Amino acid sequence: MNRTAAIVLTFVPLLSGLAADNRVRHSVAVSVSTPEVVVAPRSAGRRPLQLPDLEYQFQVTLDCAESFTAQFLSVAIADSRRTIEGEAIDSKAAPSELTIAVPERQLAPIVVSDFCIDVSGDDDARDPASALERSLTSLTIPAVLSAHASLVCSDGETQEIAYSAQPLDVVLVCQPPGSGE
Repeated sequence: MNRTAAIVLTFVPLLSGLAADNRVRHSVAVSVSTPEVVVAPRSAGRRPLQLPDLEYQFQVTLDCAESFTAQFLSVAIADSRRTIEGEAIDSKAAPSELTIAVPERQLAPIVVSDFCIDVSGDDDARDPASALERSLTSLTIPAVLSAHASLVCSDGETQEIAYSAQPLDVVLVCQPPGSGE
């Protein structure tokens, strides 16, 4: 047998053993609500918009492999984080609910073009309601932020981690004229 064949025959069982152990053992998944932000009518054009504090509500589903138990669950958005430890989480329970508030100071301004246009000075505007008909009344901004979830599972001797990431959207809603919100 030549040397190359001997090397291949030596590594194939080793690689197949690694591949068999590379299966998914633990999982963490999040589904999240999308907050709405009311925007006052603005002038036309491409303008930055500073978002206010945002609050995201999560449904978290987690699962540790058969002989493992959940030790820590952490969900983070920007610099805001929620961590649940020990007996407060149960990997065999129904999805957990948690809320994370993200302060305005952690949010970068977003640039929005021609949304919620104030046309009150426009000669063609008959009344405020018809002016809004010419402008979008709601707009979803995809992936403004992202949430990162991690689950630590332990069997008493070994700790293993499962990760998940979820893009977070925000819906902008144009404030109706005269609502004074």
